Amino acid sequence: MTGIGPYAWAVGFAKYQYQWRWTGNAVNRHEASTVTVVAGRKVTANLKARPGGGTIAGTIRDSAGAPATAYLRVVDALTGEPVASAADVNQDATYTIGNIPPQQVKLYYVTPGGSAGWLGGTDLATARTYTIRNNRTTTIAVTVPV
Repeated sequence: MTGIGPYAWAVGFAKYQYQWRWTGNAVNRHEASTVTVVAGRKVTANLKARPGGGTIAGTIRDSAGAPATAYLRVVDALTGEPVASAADVNQDATYTIGNIPPQQVKLYYVTPGGSAGWLGGTDLATARTYTIRNNRTTTIAVTVPV
């Protein structure tokens, strides 16, 4: 990376089919170690790409029970920062999101029609928290407005 200021930075890493991680092997920015950048010098941040993690799977339906389409964002429960790629929704309304680091997460949805919201709450603070564990699947049924 170029053009960043001479500060101590937490560095995040995201790669398809790997867990999202931060320097110091942390699962969020607040727990990450930092890399100090000095003006005019190069610095190295070592991050380890980790496969595996936990999985979230379920269905997305509208309030009438019909299959629905929505973009799902899995975020860290503390920071609200993304921790996993969005789900691909199948024609039968099922979805699967894998490679989630073990941690507490919340889900946010956005529909093609513009509806958006948090599962189980009105904002990050009140949304329902889910615990993700390595090698386990958490089933979550998502209901979006019609």
